[in-house]
Amino acid sequence: MLNQSLRVIHYLANWSSVLILFLHLNLQTVAASTVLYMDKFGDCERDDYIAVDENVYRILSEGGNFVFYSLNCQMTFKSLNDQRLCISFKQLSIKRMDIYLNIFDGPGATGKPMKVFDSSSEAEMVCSTDKYMTIQLNKKELLRDGYTFDMELRERTNSDAFADGIDAFMMSVGVIVAIIIGVIVLVVIIAGLLIYCCCKKRARHQGRKYRHTPRSDSCQQPKVSAFTSNQPVEPSAPPFPSLLEFNASFHGNQGCVVGQPPPVYTEHPPPYSTPSV
Repeated sequence: MLNQSLRVIHYLANWSSVLILFLHLNLQTVAASTVLYMDKFGDCERDDYIAVDENVYRILSEGGNFVFYSLNCQMTFKSLNDQRLCISFKQLSIKRMDIYLNIFDGPGATGKPMKVFDSSSEAEMVCSTDKYMTIQLNKKELLRDGYTFDMELRERTNSDAFADGIDAFMMSVGVIVAIIIGVIVLVVIIAGLLIYCCCKKRARHQGRKYRHTPRSDSCQQPKVSAFTSNQPVEPSAPPFPSLLEFNASFHGNQGCVVGQPPPVYTEHPPPYSTPSV
């Protein structure tokens, strides 16, 4: 039983290690993503699309010391694997009502945007219907304050199928962390229960063995006193005759019968026999 418990604990520990490794690789991928800035001339004024090939692009509202003022910044992305593209937000805050972040489902900022983020919007995941996606920052004034965002763009995966309309990145990381914590807690609980059950079973087995060990005189029947037993006592000698039987025997020896008058008195005693020598 104890060996089986140890095998189960080892199996669960291996699974938790795999999940931790998966989370580590996922975070490494995010950390190694290519960073683009919407206040950088080289990122906003591209003549061609930005290729996406199983890599992740991190798009920031501003990059620090870039001196580039424009009313519009536009980036077009294309999946080289003909996959749908998705963006997810790590941070989104638009305080000015004249600033818009437009998402277009196509190779350019034409037509009606697929999604518009403004001062009243909350962060959510958005995916294209084709291999192209265009992101456009539209401002009414040449200002660099009043908005900040941090988002990621990547090819759509199977895990995004249930996450459309929410922040998929934050959800994926949160789900992974929750799964790892749940597995660790489950391993600890199962290990504790198995150890407790094994120890309790062993103690119960030892106690049962001690109580059932026969003693040398345990098979003998206990002696019961004649004065305390409810069973009749077998006599060790013939019973003493009753009073009537005793009188009959006595008077019979004298020639008297019980219930009859005594014999007539005579002066001649009965003959005596002389015992033979």
